[in-house]
Amino acid sequence: MKRTLVTLAGVSALALAPAVVATIGTSAKASVTTVTSGDRATKRDGLRDVGPRRVRIGSAVAVGALRDDSSYRETLAREFNSVTAENAMKWQSLEPQQGVFNFGPADEIVDFAEDHDQAVYGHTLLWHSQLPTWLTDGVASGDITDDELRAIVKDHIQTVVSHYKGRVEAWDVVNEPMADDGTLRKSIFYQHLGPNYIADAFRWAHQADPDAKLYLNDYNVEWSDPADGDFDHYRRHSGYYQLVKNLVDAGVPIDGVGVQGHFSINGYMSRVTEPYDLPHLAANLRRFSDLGLKTTITEADLGMPMPPDSVKLHAQAYGYTALMQMCLQTPGCERYTVWGFTDNYSWIPGHRAGWGAATLFDTAYQPKPAYQALHATLTLARYGRLGPPPTGGLRDVMPRDMRIGSAVAVGALRDDSSYRETLAREFNSVTAENAMKWQSLEPQQGVFNFGPADEIVDFAEDHDQAVYGHTLLWHSQLPTWLTDGVASGDITDDELRAIVKDHIQTVVSHYKGRVEAWDVVNEPMADDGTLRKSIFYQHLGPNYIADAFRWAHQADPDAKLYLNDYNVEWSDPADGDFDHYRRHSGYYQLVKNLVDAGVPIDGVGVQGHFSINGYMSRVTEPYDLPHLAANLRRFSDLGLKTTITEADLGMPMPPDSVKLHAQAYGYTALMQMCLQTPGCERYTVWGFTDNYSWIPGHRAGWGAATLFDTAYQPKPAYQALHATLTLAGPCVHDDLRETVVVGKVDSRVRNRINAEGCTINDLIRDDRDWESRDAFLQHVQDVTSALVASKLISLGERELIMGAASRSDVGL
Repeated sequence: MKRTLVTLAGVSALALAPAVVATIGTSAKASVTTVTSGDRATKRDGLRDVGPRRVRIGSAVAVGALRDDSSYRETLAREFNSVTAENAMKWQSLEPQQGVFNFGPADEIVDFAEDHDQAVYGHTLLWHSQLPTWLTDGVASGDITDDELRAIVKDHIQTVVSHYKGRVEAWDVVNEPMADDGTLRKSIFYQHLGPNYIADAFRWAHQADPDAKLYLNDYNVEWSDPADGDFDHYRRHSGYYQLVKNLVDAGVPIDGVGVQGHFSINGYMSRVTEPYDLPHLAANLRRFSDLGLKTTITEADLGMPMPPDSVKLHAQAYGYTALMQMCLQTPGCERYTVWGFTDNYSWIPGHRAGWGAATLFDTAYQPKPAYQALHATLTLARYGRLGPPPTGGLRDVMPRDMRIGSAVAVGALRDDSSYRETLAREFNSVTAENAMKWQSLEPQQGVFNFGPADEIVDFAEDHDQAVYGHTLLWHSQLPTWLTDGVASGDITDDELRAIVKDHIQTVVSHYKGRVEAWDVVNEPMADDGTLRKSIFYQHLGPNYIADAFRWAHQADPDAKLYLNDYNVEWSDPADGDFDHYRRHSGYYQLVKNLVDAGVPIDGVGVQGHFSINGYMSRVTEPYDLPHLAANLRRFSDLGLKTTITEADLGMPMPPDSVKLHAQAYGYTALMQMCLQTPGCERYTVWGFTDNYSWIPGHRAGWGAATLFDTAYQPKPAYQALHATLTLAGPCVHDDLRETVVVGKVDSRVRNRINAEGCTINDLIRDDRDWESRDAFLQHVQDVTSALVASKLISLGERELIMGAASRSDVGL
């Protein structure tokens, strides 16, 4: 992997951190040098180490587990840079007797946080639940008057906030003030102090600690009102937004808004079973940031009916990812807190009978797919494009050195205008689904029918799409004149060799300069990891593969040449239970042999025919994303390009929200696998609409495998891909995206400098949300010090960069 060194007016800023290069003077010009470095994608840090610096990753903390469970403490310290007391800071816990405070358990959490460089988020000063009986009974009996209650509330808030002044970064001042009908909850505080108790609570907290950030927090407020207003939480959002706006308009010292994120694998909450609508979720969170407020996900978890299975775990992974993407696409979203991180201590089983497994780690502290999904999402977003997504299709948010493609059915291309419009809008690469297979191109010996394939190529050229040729040699969909001739002996082995060479070179020559890359040989592997005993293997021997590549290269030296196969994404387990495990090892060895022999192979395709269950329809273990990415990198480590060639994810019919969420994670995992692999240059889906998917004809009772339904409406899988690509940014495969942020760049430089496909303008990250100018300057100092220690820049260069940083307006 290469890192890019950008030199501006003699200042070298190595690509190690987010993104802007300083201009020293207005006439700076840039040159680009490259240096080799290790592969960042293999680094395995905790969640706290991999995400954008503006977003803290936190967890609720159970004080009993913190005291008694060493694995709990180790995981909490490694993974999170923010903590929230799950119960220890609630009124019942802190002031069990009037005027008698018990800070001990909460202090343990704060002490731990300070020992492990974790911020503390205080939860909560006022809540209608978990109140001490002396308070509720006293109010109910009349022993505590309304005036006395007001004084008690003020004293409690100010005593607690003062005790933790300078130690608690932010507070949930009022928790869950909304009723399900969108009005204020008729809590003990509302009934006896009136609706202004909320504003008063914020003012009292601010008096006690003017530096603490003050938040309002509630649940089921992520979604907004539909036309029919069926569900209570729809009305909750509107009421919550109006409450927040009123507080802002009244000058109440509110800094931010929390949305809890108690979702389920079914939908927004356990009783709502419609799929998540990620663009709507993100847009609603941005309503609060548009008021000038910070936002945070405060209590994320995703329960499921027990026991877990791979579909449920995949759906859960997408839910956690969608909440994170919602935060990352919202300027000012500064924290993402999970409500417990291990199933050992989750509140869900006690809240909903028969449900559980709601957290990122199982009871043995093993990470679930949800953890892997969050880790990959944060890793890819660290130097990516944060904030509201740009308009446009998938092709408009792809990294610049990658293509997003689809297989194309020529009949649909001719006859279906919606198909054509969607294909043109969303994709910048196309693959002929069947029109370039031997049976289609040469139905009679020596008689070629290029017409249908030409239609696809013509369409691609008209819409600025690259063409990926599929396929020159495959054991299936061969013309009968060939298979019958070989079987009868009418075609000898020498004649077959000449026929194969002629077919390959005629096809490649016909499309020379018009087809960017070819699947030269498709599916050469048998399930036992040896070469498939195809007609070509049996009659031409194993060297037919190398010969095919050489013949294709002779016909078009500029075309990229790929090998392609299915069920090769995973590698051998110790017990070797599944055939596709052995397929990977055999496939890798074949590819390595071709490379070692100097065969003109440019890349390797893995098809990505997954299912919502697992790697394929008969395998029901969850995806292991780090393993998938590591295996794809084995091929890039040979110096080859890689591509996902035929991605789809079928499901048992009919679809439901859980299946659609699981599908969304599958498509996302394949994309994240590609994005984390240097040289992965294409991601192709095997059809994009359920109108023309091959899955129903291949597996009875299965379907709905694509990104769009039969009405061309995008599914959660589409939304997940769009958000994943948007957040990864245009330079995900170019380490220039990691260039140090040291100031605003002269417009002539920032808009025109180009290195490996990425402009400085892409890297500036104007939306970067530094907490303060000091934080920005500390970041630059830390990075440049590391560069000096590594002898990659001089002390003088470091001083120039620091000077540019200090003169910039970043963080002001």
